[in-house]
Amino acid sequence: MPCIHLSALLLSLSIFCSAQELLVNAQLFTVEDGLSDRSVFCMAQDNRGLVWVGTGNGLDRFDGEEFTPVPDENGRFSAGMITGIKMDRDGLLWIQKNREPVILFDPEKETILPLEKVGVAKDEKLELVYSGGQGSAFYFRNEEGRVFYLDPRHLIAPFGKIQLTSNGHVKPTSWNTLLTGSTGSQFMDELGMDGHVVRRFPIGKTYHDLYEPADNQLYFVIDSKQFLPPFLHDLLFSIEKEGPPTPIVLTRGGSPIRIADLQVTVPLYLRFIKDSQGRMWLVSNEKVWLFNKDGEFEQDLTQQLLSLSKSNWKANHLFIDRKDRLWISTGLGLFLIELKENPFHHYLTQTDNPSIRGIIELPNDRILAGTYDGTKVFDKKSGEIIATAPGYALSFSNGGGDTIWGGMHGHSLLLYKKGDDSFHRLNSLTNTANVETKVPYYDPSTGALYIGTNNGLFISVDKGLPCQPFPTLNAFGDLSHQDIFCFYAAGDSIWIASTNGLYLLDKKRGIAGHFLFPFNDIRHLHEDRTGIFWLATAGGGLIRWDRRQGATRQYTTREGLSHNVIYAVYEDATGHLWLPSNNGLMRFEKETGEVVVFQPEDGITHEEFNTYSHFQGADGRLYFGGLNGITAFYPEEVCAAENDAPFIVTQLQQFDSNKGKLVNKTKDFLDTKRILLKPGDKFFILDFSLLDFAARGHIYGWRIDGLDKEWNYQTDNSLRLNALDYGHFTLHIKAKGAGGQWAREELHLPIDVPKPFYLQWHFILTAIFLLILAAALLVWWRIRHLRREAQRLEKIIAERTEELRQKNAALEIANHNKDRFFAIIAHDLRSPLISLGGIVKKVSFLMQRNRVDEVQQLGQHIGQAVSQVHTLLDNLLNWALVQDDRFPNRPVIIDLPEALNEIVELYRNTAEAKNVGLHAGAPSGCQICCDRNALSTILRNLVDNAIKFTPPDGEVSISAFQEGGRTLIQVKDSGLGMSEGTLSNLFSLGGRNSSQGTAGEKGTGLGLVLVKDLLDLNNGTIEVLSQGGCGTTIRVGFPSLG
Repeated sequence: MPCIHLSALLLSLSIFCSAQELLVNAQLFTVEDGLSDRSVFCMAQDNRGLVWVGTGNGLDRFDGEEFTPVPDENGRFSAGMITGIKMDRDGLLWIQKNREPVILFDPEKETILPLEKVGVAKDEKLELVYSGGQGSAFYFRNEEGRVFYLDPRHLIAPFGKIQLTSNGHVKPTSWNTLLTGSTGSQFMDELGMDGHVVRRFPIGKTYHDLYEPADNQLYFVIDSKQFLPPFLHDLLFSIEKEGPPTPIVLTRGGSPIRIADLQVTVPLYLRFIKDSQGRMWLVSNEKVWLFNKDGEFEQDLTQQLLSLSKSNWKANHLFIDRKDRLWISTGLGLFLIELKENPFHHYLTQTDNPSIRGIIELPNDRILAGTYDGTKVFDKKSGEIIATAPGYALSFSNGGGDTIWGGMHGHSLLLYKKGDDSFHRLNSLTNTANVETKVPYYDPSTGALYIGTNNGLFISVDKGLPCQPFPTLNAFGDLSHQDIFCFYAAGDSIWIASTNGLYLLDKKRGIAGHFLFPFNDIRHLHEDRTGIFWLATAGGGLIRWDRRQGATRQYTTREGLSHNVIYAVYEDATGHLWLPSNNGLMRFEKETGEVVVFQPEDGITHEEFNTYSHFQGADGRLYFGGLNGITAFYPEEVCAAENDAPFIVTQLQQFDSNKGKLVNKTKDFLDTKRILLKPGDKFFILDFSLLDFAARGHIYGWRIDGLDKEWNYQTDNSLRLNALDYGHFTLHIKAKGAGGQWAREELHLPIDVPKPFYLQWHFILTAIFLLILAAALLVWWRIRHLRREAQRLEKIIAERTEELRQKNAALEIANHNKDRFFAIIAHDLRSPLISLGGIVKKVSFLMQRNRVDEVQQLGQHIGQAVSQVHTLLDNLLNWALVQDDRFPNRPVIIDLPEALNEIVELYRNTAEAKNVGLHAGAPSGCQICCDRNALSTILRNLVDNAIKFTPPDGEVSISAFQEGGRTLIQVKDSGLGMSEGTLSNLFSLGGRNSSQGTAGEKGTGLGLVLVKDLLDLNNGTIEVLSQGGCGTTIRVGFPSLG
């Protein structure tokens, strides 16, 4: 996890021995890494592999990536130190906080369980006094000191009649007894179920602590606060079912460990524990010693842990987890120590100048190596130096027979003879200033010795003497200026790696080709089984070259390499490439480009390797030299260790659309082992962890069946997935540990994304059924509706028929009216025009006779004819507008006295000419709402008719008054009156002719028809009262205002 990388140091120790070397990886976790408190008092590991840590400020969960404080439940965990954590056989944790009642905790669901579940009375307060180890016996003490245990039914029951004092120690045995004693007591009692003493051990001194059994033995330590005995085994004992306590003898170099060897003073805080392989750990004050299963000392880790803690510390608790890792709880934090066998063997690391150049394997398990401290032959098993020559060889080549050639970084070659381990220095280059022999290559097919130098290619055909520049460079003379690093034979050709790409040497024709690449400083090359070339470059990383296709691909630090300077490329039996570099040893997966990097903490001698310093033995063993000796290994041993660390889901959070926030769904997931996304849940966040507790980051791969064809890779242990389609998916997640191995366990998580209810089959089927039912009802209703509609249409047809009949009758009337209208026009308009024509002739005649005075008398007749035509045309226009609904009717408030006076003035001359009295009267303030033009037309027609049909000396009166909520305008004359027949057709065009007035005035026949239409437009009414010879009274009414 990131905080581990920042704050915890990772330490590797090499223990040189003839057998497999041992690596010790140590880490220190502190509050900077997420611990709730620097003081750690205890810890345990649950069935899933998670670690639970008791601190001075509550309980933490550690998943290898981060420490997570357990949520507080009513103050049960916080504000106090957790002094004990034990897991029972059901996977539940029993947690002791100070001297408070014990807490029963479900680590999977992270919930506190009631003690009533295990048979404890509600008011009973129990304290956890001992557990015999992970999943073993559990013992408790109540406030009175009575002892209880967790029986096979997972219920708490009294353990005999045993009663303990508050300062008493108690430990169970595997044979169902209890060892008890009190602080300060000089003996130990073994009690049976009935409470009686079975055995008493007089130990002569008080004992300090009892430790958990690992192999049916119980270990205890004598109290060492007051004195220090001579030997360690005077303090450390084991107890078996029979016999007295047995001292545990730990030795170093075969001699028992003395207390003085610990280099500590009183008080001595001594803790002891065994792992599953029998290795023993002894922790005293800040000292940590490791012993093998026979009790022999192996390693002192004191200084290494002090380099992490930076200050002294003492152990509060020791714990061995399932992988035999040691966890040490201290006041400074939590130490983690992991032991593992080193698959890498080390050679020549103890020399004065351990930097290595050339390496080659010899018969009889020997190695020839060029070092800066001389060229040496040594035994692979014992490391014993057999022969040494001055100077160092940069590289070696088998020379045929028992000889080996070496380039000596100068003008000479080194000839080594295997038979007698003799070295011979040959001055091979003469008259060649600034040329150094570096890389010899002996061709067994021709006997030629090729020498790669810092200035081109040389050749010798006579046992290395003399060496001459290669003669047949052909068109590739620039090779003579290149630094050569490697030869690779391929049939009749030899590939040459140089600072300017690859050259191809034909053994018969000389240099036959030159090939350039994205980066041309090439230090080594390898051709795999498929004919693909892999080129190691000094700055350009690794280059893949498909010569047949002419294609290259370059891998650098951007693609995951640890460094771009690579010194060699070797392939193992599984197809992996091994690349020594300036920053660790890389294992490269050709198909995926995946890289695993090994550093000194993983067992190699140094992170930086050297040019020329590499070799692969006939059995596949690889040798790589660097700044601190040789790293040798069999690739299959490095890759053989299977990563069986648990890989688990630690948290699931989902966005709840109803709540609008993230909700922790971990408990639901642990119950169902699947992820359910409800409609509207936009995303979820899944946290997972590989529980190998490595200090370096992991790599995680994930893909979803049906969505991802390839794996997606990341270093973060959290995955967020958004907006999945509806359906059922499986999310696959895998993890790679720090050692480069994929974990055996993978996560296969079902994901259900159900459709909304309206898209699900049961809803769709129900909807289809309802639609069919609705369709049937609709058909029934439609038929019923059609029947009713048919009846309605029949009724409408009858109504429309009647309407058409009426309209037809109306049209006939309208047609008749039209005929009458045109007849009126033809008659009434023709008469005045004929009259005007006659007057014109008469005027002409009189003017010819110079009878001017008579012409003046004709003016009255002309005025009457013109007035008659004007009235006719005005009524025709207004009537036509009314008939077409185009009459501009704009009702306004009209003052009737004013309107009546205007009419009187308009017709005063006409009335006076006929000697008819005309007067009007209306009360002040009498008003109506009517269109002004319409009212004027109505009054003009009524007054005009009244004057026309009133004889001389007659009277025409106009008045206005209120009656019955209406305003009436009355026009009354003393004229001829009308018969009943005339009254019945008064407002229609048909059935009547215009009548002449009392003075022979002509009428239009349209006046009263137009009056009636205009009154209809203005919500008016008309009433005619008349009788032949008695005059006529016409009343028009309008709604009263206000």
